[in-house]
Amino acid sequence: MASAMPTQVIISNTLDHAIGRIHITDIKTLTTIKEYHVNAGNGPIMRVYGDKLSISNGVLNPGEYILNLQDSSVEYYPERRGTVFFTEDSYMYFSVINNVGEIIFVKEGKEVHRIDKVGIVMRPPNVYTYPDKVVSFYLSKGDFYLVNGNDLSFSKFSLKGYADVIYLNEDKGLAVHGRTLYWLRLSDGQVLKTKKLSFSGNFNFVSKSDDGRFITLETLSMSLVPWSDTFMHERIDLYVFDLQNETLEKLASSVAGNGVGLTVR
Repeated sequence: MASAMPTQVIISNTLDHAIGRIHITDIKTLTTIKEYHVNAGNGPIMRVYGDKLSISNGVLNPGEYILNLQDSSVEYYPERRGTVFFTEDSYMYFSVINNVGEIIFVKEGKEVHRIDKVGIVMRPPNVYTYPDKVVSFYLSKGDFYLVNGNDLSFSKFSLKGYADVIYLNEDKGLAVHGRTLYWLRLSDGQVLKTKKLSFSGNFNFVSKSDDGRFITLETLSMSLVPWSDTFMHERIDLYVFDLQNETLEKLASSVAGNGVGLTVR
């Protein structure tokens, strides 16, 4: 992702006759920059790591696809539910074995650590990347993980009662629940301050800029469309929240439709 605001959005959708398409689009003009033919199923979770795009569904299409954005090659891993790459041979991935979630850490092709019984059944959690190979993710039972990709060490914090949490700096995180942001102290979970955003519905985090100032958010709204085959129309809007000024700016409107997957870079 760019050091400030993202400039591209990656969208996955399934066309007629189950033909899958992933296309990279300019956020401002919504023109297609590049397109790939991969069927990622309905509403997949996608994350970009350099030239690799991790695509995990788990609902209609279990497993994970890894698309190389340079040569268009595709790898498929049926047991995985999302991979986080630190280097080519250093990574972690979410897995499901016998309906039990696990997180496996791999370095130089060898497993070095495993976290068992983390509650992942089908879809992986949202993963957020930061400079210096640091990533974070928040599990539904309230555990927030901060992982150092240089040595694959991690810290775990108990932050129950939120929809998602993203790392800010040092001992601080930003949580979301409904339409409210919560600034948290990670060490003890104390709420430092809150801010309610003026959305018509709930929102989700998408990413944090490398310079630490901007958080990209998305909102999903649905409306009845009786003449449509699905009878529903989904609309995703992208916003950027400025952490310094605590202001909100719309980045793009209606960037996707029914059953899509979306990420930015």
